[in-house]
Amino acid sequence: MSYWIRGQLKVLAHRHELSEIRKVLQQPGDELVRNVADMLQTDPKNIAASIKEATAFSPSNKKENFFENVWKDRCEDFILEHIHCVSRAFPEAAFLLCCFSGELDYEVQILIIEGRTVRDYQTRCGLMFPNLFTPYRREYDSGTEWGSHWEVWLSEMETSIAEMKIHIATLKARYIPRGLASGSVAEFERSAEFCNEAAFELAAKFVEHQLEPQGSSPILRMTEEKERC
Repeated sequence: MSYWIRGQLKVLAHRHELSEIRKVLQQPGDELVRNVADMLQTDPKNIAASIKEATAFSPSNKKENFFENVWKDRCEDFILEHIHCVSRAFPEAAFLLCCFSGELDYEVQILIIEGRTVRDYQTRCGLMFPNLFTPYRREYDSGTEWGSHWEVWLSEMETSIAEMKIHIATLKARYIPRGLASGSVAEFERSAEFCNEAAFELAAKFVEHQLEPQGSSPILRMTEEKERC
């Protein structure tokens, strides 16, 4: 079975490079076609038009550095290869691809720099999870080296997670043991502060694993998990 994936691409780049990046994202080049032809072991002429159409990103109306595309999961390797090609041509830029699929019930963030996937993380749709671009945005704004703020950001998250866990435990101790009616307890458990516990548990798991490589690509892992269900 094949599934639709919606992708939103955010680019951090110097302003003089952004216009060129915009062009190549909308108009995939011959390098991509050759690379995909090698993957499929076919003549580039046979796939050039369809590959360029499938992998092209359209500018979003949100911001000038936002782009969008929709593709079938079987096209994942081609989409990532397109971004890798562009990233190799603009090594000082950072590309964050956010993928969503209601059918797969997953969201994925993939960070690409210098033509390679640097970080990736996935969770189920609707769950709040850390924004991988946060430390890289800081680096872009301050002009520091890519990745230099990563450990600091993880440490800040650990501190915030610990503080929130204490806060949630205090709320539970204050309200739940008071012999509230079951309806009141249920109402409390649905409250925003209580629900934040799930989000912060997810963030804690994120920090614990620190985005260690997981072998296959994140979108492929989504598909494999869906097929096993």
